[in-house]
Amino acid sequence: MKRVFILCAGLLVAGAAMANVPPKVNASINARLLKEFNNASNVSWVRTGDYTEAIFDWNGKKSQAFFTQEGNLVAFAQNVSIENLPQKTLSTIQTKYSKYKITELSRIEHAEVGTKYYIALENETKRIILETDINGSISVFQKSNK
Repeated sequence: MKRVFILCAGLLVAGAAMANVPPKVNASINARLLKEFNNASNVSWVRTGDYTEAIFDWNGKKSQAFFTQEGNLVAFAQNVSIENLPQKTLSTIQTKYSKYKITELSRIEHAEVGTKYYIALENETKRIILETDINGSISVFQKSNK
């Protein structure tokens, strides 16, 4: 399950998922997408290992949903704004990472793990991706030099 979680975070935080349309999307997967995200638009599909991924616009935001081949929703990811972060997380970022700029912010809701946020931060020389939960607990997910 962490594999799906990391995949969601990587695709949204990177901000660039190129969609390949699979030859056929299972009818139960398409029905579940329409049920859960009834006003989704610009939908494209990608097969990702054991999962089928829908990339779409929903409520004005770029979104992703991961389904099992049986049509069960496993994870949902969406770019969000800073106002969506838990207050504790926001306070920590403002103090501990004050020399960084937030470049991307994503929320991932996973069926087994719960809700996590991934925050991409950059300064002149480094890029950091933080992982936080709804309680505001923060850890460094990834670090790299620019």
